[in-house]
Amino acid sequence: MQIIINKAACVGHGRCQHVAPELFSLDDNGYIATASFSVPTGAEALAQRGVRACPEGALSLAADAGPAAVVVLPTLIFIEHQGREHRVQVQPGTSVMQAALNAGVPGILADCGGSCSCGTCHGYLEGEVAARVAAASDNERDMLDCAIDVLPHSRLTCQVIVTAAMDGLVIRLPRSQI
Repeated sequence: MQIIINKAACVGHGRCQHVAPELFSLDDNGYIATASFSVPTGAEALAQRGVRACPEGALSLAADAGPAAVVVLPTLIFIEHQGREHRVQVQPGTSVMQAALNAGVPGILADCGGSCSCGTCHGYLEGEVAARVAAASDNERDMLDCAIDVLPHSRLTCQVIVTAAMDGLVIRLPRSQI
């Protein structure tokens, strides 16, 4: 597993280093100091936490595939409440929330920046691909109580991390986040 770093997207929040100091080092200005790197064996969960902590989506995870590998980015399909569709290609390891924000998809506020503490990135996961998404944590289920128009397939998009298997995932957005 490798951590891919988009240094141009890093704005120096330092959240990656805060949650995974063993893996991420920052320069004197608070920006990530290293280039992309391989995750040490046994540190995969720590790497995932560090990647998810980045509100800018500057970090992503990739399987060790070698230099000749072709990376196919999964496409997510966001559907606004009024029906307008947005197809977004996403680097695996990015949260669904960050993918929507990066692509300018309206309807996700993300007031807490992806820390699962506000409920303003609520969406409905639909279609066959939704069955491949990991189950919601207890913390996420508790935060969904704060969301509007919650349905059985509601999720906080900040807690859904994109994998290659999620190609074609449909995320329908609610009429309002507040």
